[in-house]
Amino acid sequence: MCGFVVQISKFPKFHSAQISKKIWHRGPDATGVYHNKINEWYIDALHRRLSIIDLNHHANQPFISKCGSHVLIYNGEIYNWKSLKIDLINYGSKFKTNSDTEVLLEGIRIFGQEFLSRVNGMFAFVYINVQEGQILAGRDRFGIKPLYIYEHDDQIVLSSEIRGVEAALGRRLQPDRSAFSEFFLNGFLYEPRTGVLGVAKVMPGSTIEIRLPERKIIYRRYHLNESKQPTWSDVLAQVKLEANADVPVGIFYSGGIDSSVIALAAKAEGIKCFFVDYGKGYEADLAVAEAFCREKKLQLESYKFPNSGNSVDTILASFQQCAIGNEELISDYTYISTASLAGIAREAGFKVMLSGMGADEMFGGYPRYTLARQWSLISRTKPISELVAKVATYFRPGDKRVHRFLEFVRSGDFVRGYTSLVGYFSEAEVAEMVGTSDDIRFFYERVNSHLSQFDTCSSLRRALFLDQTGYLAHNLTVADRASMSQSVELRVPFVSEAASRFANSLDDQNLIHGLDGKMPLRKFLHDEGVGHHFRRAKRGFNPPLDGMIKSLGQAKALEIFDSLNTYNFIEKNSVERIIIEHFKGKRNNTYRIWQLIYFAFWCDHRMNDRDFSM
Repeated sequence: MCGFVVQISKFPKFHSAQISKKIWHRGPDATGVYHNKINEWYIDALHRRLSIIDLNHHANQPFISKCGSHVLIYNGEIYNWKSLKIDLINYGSKFKTNSDTEVLLEGIRIFGQEFLSRVNGMFAFVYINVQEGQILAGRDRFGIKPLYIYEHDDQIVLSSEIRGVEAALGRRLQPDRSAFSEFFLNGFLYEPRTGVLGVAKVMPGSTIEIRLPERKIIYRRYHLNESKQPTWSDVLAQVKLEANADVPVGIFYSGGIDSSVIALAAKAEGIKCFFVDYGKGYEADLAVAEAFCREKKLQLESYKFPNSGNSVDTILASFQQCAIGNEELISDYTYISTASLAGIAREAGFKVMLSGMGADEMFGGYPRYTLARQWSLISRTKPISELVAKVATYFRPGDKRVHRFLEFVRSGDFVRGYTSLVGYFSEAEVAEMVGTSDDIRFFYERVNSHLSQFDTCSSLRRALFLDQTGYLAHNLTVADRASMSQSVELRVPFVSEAASRFANSLDDQNLIHGLDGKMPLRKFLHDEGVGHHFRRAKRGFNPPLDGMIKSLGQAKALEIFDSLNTYNFIEKNSVERIIIEHFKGKRNNTYRIWQLIYFAFWCDHRMNDRDFSM
């Protein structure tokens, strides 16, 4: 796991020291630089390494072939690198290291982007063919590893993080106002958008080829090897495969279904489970975690969440840290939990952690999928369904889930309805805040077009597809930023070809039965004799935001937006109404207020250029 910045430009200026400083956290073990010139284009790269496989310095990057004409700058892990290496040796290749980096370079050198169809892993890379004047950049099938691109007439920057792009440019990049509506509807943006003007993501499962000297850019998707239909055994084998490393491996353990399956399937000697204890109100989660680990003889380390009950200043500092750390318009506070836990793991000597992330989106774990499955019925009985939702809202006015259900029932099409189950703001509220409904319309047009390939699928499958390309993508970004902020590699075995294709092979009822999702995982735990631990409502890896917002109080919450000049971006009356409504007890607006505060800190950071006075 590493970080890099690659610049292709018409000028020789490359801010190596500034770039290295900005992405140091992604790879404190080694630094490498590369400089070359192809025709009139300067090629500059900086790589920071977090050593996981083959700790020898010969595996450092940029990795250059013996002839000097082929260069790889890479972030990630190739889990099947050993079998790929054998195939390449049989093909005639010779290797000088035991690293997955050299395997990836050699495979691309011989087979081009078609080699990626055989790769099982998470990765983002830039490959340079000096003789051909060709640069190939790519990203793994699910976008587990980030890859950002900034394009200008005389400059292209590819980077693992947005701050790396900015370090190369020597300036802060501004907010993309056209993305605000989508952010408030979802709490995140669908890729390739980032919310930062001029910066996009290379799409998952895609490559871009840059041909020099004409600077021709070609975008492609690469095909996957689907010769074998995975089984549940293959999913478990993937977990065990990802538990292998040349350094200690741990587990982010929540006491829930997903991480419990990971813990049982990994079966790695010395593996340790790290648990976040949120304190009062979360005692049941800790009790289950302790009982499960005791029963299965797993090591458990419980860590007290740091911000529970802390001062207003501490809470706001964590909110700001989250907004800056996530980089994109993604208001996900689990950044703090993950970063804190990753820091504890790193101090304990763990550089690699496993997570159960992705199981919900692959196997139908979120409660909203139960509603999504009933979309056809709800659409046919809309008057009755809307009446039921209104009655529920009347009796439970403070329940945010009831309000989301009402918006779902009222919506005119599936994408609108499903978005209301994911986000916290209605379309009317977003239009009022942003000052236009045009961007809302453009967003729905884009997502409906994106979903059109699944028109004949069930509403559950359409919801899963939306989440795998939207909600899960944002989770992966947050997890990458948070874990790498502490120089820890996070592996997500359920976000894999084995898990995805196995889940897609199952009928809907084999994913969700009644109100219970993730049936294959539940069956596995039942067969292991521990299913009784997981007969409780889903809690998720969510910190206690209700208490934090309450601690701020109405006056402080209102003050934040004035002090950060937030009303240069969104309408003041809307924000104040949401805050006052919450603190008067008319409605639980915790997550709306949190999203607004995140937005305020994020915009303030975007508009602040003092870090780039060079």
